[in-house]
Parts: sequence; C-alpha cells; structure tokens
Amino acid sequence: MNTRISKTEMTTVYYNWIPGKTTAFPPGFRMITPGEDVFDEGKTPGAGEMELSISFPSCWDGENLDSDDHMSHVAFPKGEKENAPCPNSHPVRIPRLDFFIRWFNTKAAMWRFADGSLRFHADYVSGWDESFLQSLLDGGDGDFDSRVTFRAGIRHQGNDKKLIKQMNDNKVPDADTTCITTEQIDNLVNLPRGSCTGT
Repeated sequence: MNTRISKTEMTTVYYNWIPGKTTAFPPGFRMITPGEDVFDEGKTPGAGEMELSISFPSCWDGENLDSDDHMSHVAFPKGEKENAPCPNSHPVRIPRLDFFIRWFNTKAAMWRFADGSLRFHADYVSGWDESFLQSLLDGGDGDFDSRVTFRAGIRHQGNDKKLIKQMNDNKVPDADTTCITTEQIDNLVNLPRGSCTGT
C-alpha cells in the first residue's frame, strides 16, 4: 500500500459568540476538543473537495486556565442552538471555535491521520489580548470584520482560490531551521507515534 502525505489546501477558523454575553479567553487559557472518528474504515470516495470540521466547547468553569486532561475545565452547552445555556458546572460562556480544513481535487483513498487513527481532534492556546478580544465580543460581526483582518490586510471577497493565493503571497516567513543538524541519522526504524494524550 502506498502512503502519501496530503497537504491541506485551506484552513478556516470561525469565532461564534453572543454579543454582550460572551467572555474573552484570559491569558494562558488552553483547551482540547476530543473530536471524533471522521474517516470510514473503507476507502473515502473521491469527491473533488473534502472538508473536515470540528467545534470546541464554549462553556468554561470560570476559574481554571487548563486542567489535567485539558478538557475538564470546559464543556459544551446544553443543546444545539446558538443560545443554548451553559451547564451549572461551567457557567461562563466563551467564544465557540469552529475549525474547517479543506482538500481540493481529492481522490478515492484510505485516509488516516499521522498517528494511524481515524480521530480528528484539535488543540487551542489563546494568544489574544484579553481586553481587545472582549471589546470585539461585546460588538457584532460587522465590528469584528472592520477591526480584524488577515495578514497584510487581506479580506475574503468570496473567491477561495484568490484568497489562498493572496495568503500564500503574504505568508508568515518560514522558520529559521539553520540550527537543525544536518548530521545523517540512522538506526531509527519508526518515528514515535500514537494518539494525542495532551502531554
């Protein structure tokens, strides 16, 4: 069986919140969303475009920036609606993060993640200035759009391929890898693998 690493074409992160009722992530806040199995055991049919999505919990206990399992300090609301209430154990509403990852021109294949699993999970570490984020959360979508842009002021005008080209033309500079040894390494049969445990 041939194994190939498939590079993603586009990753989009959405912040969803209820204006005036959502609390900004405090400095040092982090969490993991456990996710779920997203690939079938058999081959995934080629469909031209494939998209995976995942949502994070949007309720917080209001005290802990993290927890031992990186999940216990947050929880999902009690219901599917946008304004569904948070459980009493996690009464503070925080922005709901939705990640969407897309591949174009996919072909039928046995898709797996690098750890060999079918499970799609995600980690989040906040890097926001808390007061700035709170000022955005107290406003609406229009306020957010007028004050936050992509790198170099790029805005999505409805054409995904044009946006990807603009982003690639203005990408963050590559990391300096000159400190990595060029020494040939042998006797390494397999790279460490396994499901993420948050450690």
